[in-house]
Amino acid sequence: MSRTTHYCLRCYRELGLGEPEEAKPAADGPACAHCGLQYDPQDGQTFISFGILSPWAVYLLAALVVLFGAGFFLLGTNYNEAVGWSLVLGLPICMGAVLGYTSTPRRFRIWQKVIFGILLFCGFLIIVGLISMLGVFGLAGGIFCSVMLGLVFILPFLLGDWLGYVIRRSDERKKRNWKWMKVVIFLLLPFGLDTIERLLPRDEDLASVETRVVFSASQERAWNSIVFYEQIEHEPPFLLRLALPRPVGTTGGKTKVGDISRCVYENGHLVKKISEREEGRLLGFRIIEQKIHFEHDLELREGSFRVEPGPDPGTTLVTLTTTYRRLTYPAFIWQPAEILVLHTLHGHVLEGMRANAESELADGPVDDAARVIGRLELPAAGGR
Repeated sequence: MSRTTHYCLRCYRELGLGEPEEAKPAADGPACAHCGLQYDPQDGQTFISFGILSPWAVYLLAALVVLFGAGFFLLGTNYNEAVGWSLVLGLPICMGAVLGYTSTPRRFRIWQKVIFGILLFCGFLIIVGLISMLGVFGLAGGIFCSVMLGLVFILPFLLGDWLGYVIRRSDERKKRNWKWMKVVIFLLLPFGLDTIERLLPRDEDLASVETRVVFSASQERAWNSIVFYEQIEHEPPFLLRLALPRPVGTTGGKTKVGDISRCVYENGHLVKKISEREEGRLLGFRIIEQKIHFEHDLELREGSFRVEPGPDPGTTLVTLTTTYRRLTYPAFIWQPAEILVLHTLHGHVLEGMRANAESELADGPVDDAARVIGRLELPAAGGR
């Protein structure tokens, strides 16, 4: 600490006095210019003092925060199978606590404005991205995901900043020492939380997302549109264009149990193995390979297409279900995003199947329709 500043006990505004032993009180006693609370410059109990970090201490602290924070982030994402509480909440709260604990009231208010400014800027980027559909450009998806991830981390960071500042105020009021020790504790605490989280047993957390679409087509044509669907030609929704992996087509067979199909995405793929098949009613599959850049977020396990009579005559209800293993915690933060992602992917695939089932290409005999579903010619049975 290079110098000390003094603040009002009520409003924590800086007081215009030098060191207590050098200041001389006025005849009627000096008072805070903001709230009017009187104080005695000779009595350290009537105001609160904060030490200001020297430049070298600021640089050292910044280096420690970056070193410990980056090290923990790499450790948590590369060596842990799942992203847990310690990384999502523990790390930003502790890093924020370091900032709050080493701030004077004046600097704390400045940092609060900076953090709120970052929040507003992130919100502005999201709104601009949605309005202008920046997903047509290659970098937009990465920017969108980075902004959303930043919002997830900055809110607990803001909470940690408040907690650190409150602890610092309490220490200064009670004239406690060993302030650097608490900074070290804040820096090491995420590693301790991560160790505890690893030692605690965690059951396999499976979840399912189900999406239903009504086809204006018979069950037979709806079934054929699922089994023989190969290419996605319609425009994806804005969320797929903006940030998510975009499915482009399917190759492989779905005619019997054990068949393997490959769902192709932009910059990725899924490999599925048919595990259950009831002609015209149910097509179940297991995911045996996943490469769609979500490997640290969720692990796709299995899924199914279920075909049932629709609510009106001549319609069919098609239900696409995906079961996945959750790899990101706490669930209350990530589950809404997981549901949104899978519903969006489901809806895009089902919309293509619905369009094919209802298209004029399916107006001919069923055998002929099956051969052209997905806009791709399939070889006749005798030609295989």
